[in-house]
Amino acid sequence: DNWAITCAATHITAPCRHASGLKRALSRLFKNCAGGVGGVNAHGTGTVYNDAMELLAFEETFGGVPVCSVKGALGHSLAAAGVVETLLSLKSLELMKLPPTVGLVTPQESSCSLSGTNPLEMSRPVLVNCNSGFGGINAAVLMSR
Repeated sequence: DNWAITCAATHITAPCRHASGLKRALSRLFKNCAGGVGGVNAHGTGTVYNDAMELLAFEETFGGVPVCSVKGALGHSLAAAGVVETLLSLKSLELMKLPPTVGLVTPQESSCSLSGTNPLEMSRPVLVNCNSGFGGINAAVLMSR
């Protein structure tokens, strides 16, 4: 499959601190990505617990992959967030670059490369777009050129 949806259902608004739902979704996608992932477009809510949960899932699933989030530039489009982020992910694949993460000043320590104020080059034409929402829902889409 090129997409996966899971639900951790640990809290009505807070994500599972162990990233169990997102890790399950990503592991399903990773089976179809033998060459590895060139980048991740994270949901990037800018909240301490969600951002830490996402980074944990990316580190444990992909290792030190480049990561960006467009939410700081666009705000939250609620139910349309996944569609908007997917369209921007397709543009990233076309350009082989992840956009800057607007508003990221002090990134959390991570083995992932975080885009911050500069775009990041993608080493492979494969990108994962993730969304994590209230109630523990997690969705991930695998895209490639």
